[in-house]
Amino acid sequence: MCGWEMRSSDVNPFRFDDARQERVYRQLLQMGPGPSVLYKDACVLRTQAAPLESTSHLVNHLLREANSGIRAVIEAAVSVRTQLPEKGSPDRNATVIGILARELRFDPESGVGALWLRVGSFHDVAHRDNLAPPRPVDTEAKQTWADYDTLLDAILPRFIERFAAAFYPLMTELAGARASYLGRCEGIPGARPAEPGDA
Repeated sequence: MCGWEMRSSDVNPFRFDDARQERVYRQLLQMGPGPSVLYKDACVLRTQAAPLESTSHLVNHLLREANSGIRAVIEAAVSVRTQLPEKGSPDRNATVIGILARELRFDPESGVGALWLRVGSFHDVAHRDNLAPPRPVDTEAKQTWADYDTLLDAILPRFIERFAAAFYPLMTELAGARASYLGRCEGIPGARPAEPGDA
């Protein structure tokens, strides 16, 4: 399966203590490096013995950014088959989450949609409250983060199984077609598309 791997030059190698977080991270690697790195860094901050005073703000912001990327990928895949409401339409978030949960084949009674609505944003907690100190890393914050881990652990395998895997054969086919096209263009000036590094 297609995925991104950690480079040996990556700074701050991190070993997950939580099997669920590591599983989520590995699944995110299959979507791309952006969300996976943001999620991993949030996990690093969550496990520090002496957290920064701004840990809650930083973790919430990292998870918000990761969530935004995850949602964009899932929405793009689902929108190929199912029309989603226009951005800015009333109750769009709740409607889209309902559609995504249905397209990922979750039973409406499973609670995944409700959990997604409750913890799948971080909008209200990712930003400072004027000049007030950052929110504490308290029981509520830790529970929200754990619930988000639970959400990702539920939706990512279904997304990968139902949607991402369907795109890999197409990507392989397109790569083969491109190679065939380039082979037929040899010797025809200007027929070959520019490649990175062409002068």
